[in-house]
Amino acid sequence: MKNKVTPPKSGGISRAAVARHYDVNGGSVTAWVKAGCPQLPNGLFVLAEVDKWLQARQEKKAERASLKDQKTQAEIDRIQRDIAKRDLELSRDRGEVHSKSDCAAGLVQLAGLVSSRCNSRPQRFRTAFPEASQSMIDWLERDNEEDATYMQSLHKK
Repeated sequence: MKNKVTPPKSGGISRAAVARHYDVNGGSVTAWVKAGCPQLPNGLFVLAEVDKWLQARQEKKAERASLKDQKTQAEIDRIQRDIAKRDLELSRDRGEVHSKSDCAAGLVQLAGLVSSRCNSRPQRFRTAFPEASQSMIDWLERDNEEDATYMQSLHKK
């Protein structure tokens, strides 16, 4: 906006004056008119109206750029999901990934080992501490029952 132009008394300024004001060529002003830049019926322009139109045009460009960025990001996200899916498929094909049922079976087996280990606590306790009271042994057995119930609830899930 090099040259400030004072509007003539007729209420508007010429295309050349608009071009000078915005430091563009006359072809650009013609293109603006075709794109919807406000122009008086006599072919002259009101700078305040041109300013508003240019500002609105710039905001629309920014919105379109933002939307384009969002679409680009969505496409990047989709490609990353596809890559992750293919990586998982390759890992499964190489035998590096186990099925859900294999994992569940392994967990059940592990729970059984833990349960049997816990169930032997009272006997191990009696062997290690023969002087222990019967109430202590009863407490360990009750604790084992609670553990077994908990392990069964995990198995059902």
